[in-house]
Amino acid sequence: MSGIRSYDWSPLDLDADPVRADLDAVHEAQKQYKSIADTIDDALAKLEKIISSNSDSLAGQYVEGLKSDAESIKADLKKAGARYSDVVRESGIYEPHLVKGLDDTKKALHKAEDARAKQNTAKAMPDPQKDSHGEISDEEQEKGDEKNKAVKGADDKLAEAKKDLQNALDALNDAGTRFGDAVNCDRYDDGLTDSGWDRFVDWLARIGSDLFGWVAAAFAILALLIPGVNVIALAAFVTAGISFAISAVLYSEGKGSLLDVILGAVGLGAAGLSAIVTVWGKIEAAAARSLAGQLQPPRNAWGISGDATEMFGIPTGPAAAGRMAEALRWVNMSEWFNNPAFNWLLRGLDIVTPDLGFMASFWKQLKSAWDLWKSLGNAPGAFFKNFLASLLGIQEARGFAAVFRSAGFPVPRWVFLAGFAGASFNFFSLIYSILRLRKLFPDVNPSGAPS
Repeated sequence: MSGIRSYDWSPLDLDADPVRADLDAVHEAQKQYKSIADTIDDALAKLEKIISSNSDSLAGQYVEGLKSDAESIKADLKKAGARYSDVVRESGIYEPHLVKGLDDTKKALHKAEDARAKQNTAKAMPDPQKDSHGEISDEEQEKGDEKNKAVKGADDKLAEAKKDLQNALDALNDAGTRFGDAVNCDRYDDGLTDSGWDRFVDWLARIGSDLFGWVAAAFAILALLIPGVNVIALAAFVTAGISFAISAVLYSEGKGSLLDVILGAVGLGAAGLSAIVTVWGKIEAAAARSLAGQLQPPRNAWGISGDATEMFGIPTGPAAAGRMAEALRWVNMSEWFNNPAFNWLLRGLDIVTPDLGFMASFWKQLKSAWDLWKSLGNAPGAFFKNFLASLLGIQEARGFAAVFRSAGFPVPRWVFLAGFAGASFNFFSLIYSILRLRKLFPDVNPSGAPS
């Protein structure tokens, strides 16, 4: 029979069946548990034969070891068999209560349907009518009394039906509680009860993976739509890291995909590469800015020939001053990886740290992103050009390149790698999250399976 009865439960003010139970499924589960219990009993009987057998006819010292192992296995099986036997017994005790609950709730529904019908009939009865003098005769009053009595009787019957329903549900819940208490996992010490870790892994497989997958996808989209903002980029990295950790845990527990783990590691690797190259770029850019300040003497110190003067082979005349000014204006802002802990490490390694703090950089970067989106209405062509440059990481590379050019240095090619790696991480995170949410990762070599 179906687990949900297809009745209209509205007479009892219910939207659906209050008892969802499939007796066929209960019977099938009982048979399965009974089969397991019988199999364990059979195995126990065979182990008992090994333990109690006469070893005179057997040669070698392995006999005593075999009996010892059989004793240990028998003890474990006996504990496990007790649980399965208890479930079979207690489910048999619970089943009549379930059948009665289904029957009683159905009776309550029929009583409520009858009461509703009587309510409609009673309400359709004529009301007492006044005569030409505005008075109600005894005959008319009797009609009114009969109607009120009929309405009250129908109302009482409906209330009685609802009480019958509640009593049936209370009795069924009590029986279910007794059933649950009788086979509660806390009563057994047989190694079959899930540990806290097992329940956590199960939660990750059912809910946690998708939950963090959606969060990672959301931050990946934000990082693409609002590029260059450290808080958003940090959130995208953290959620991607959590998703990777979840994939690794699920794979190690035999519930995930090796391909999922590998792709997650590749995405985080792109973010790490971007951070390393960006730090390198900031070191070089800061050095170029410092040198530009040193090579900018007072204007009256230059000769008439303008750029004819050189220092270390670099032009230092007035025309070069404009270029150097751009290097001097460069501000080293905090990126997603420039958190206090990371910056403490950089200072310990005597590596340049950002000029602006994390939140100060956040507001400045957010304003730049806002200015970019505002330009969509005024100059859509320029907007799409700049937006595409930000998506592909070209804009960040241009910033570094401008500092080198302004100081008169050739632009290293690796500066373009920083922006490209960061952009790759954003795109990769989005695609990776969508693939995970769509369950498109096959279980490639799951843990415990042969490769």
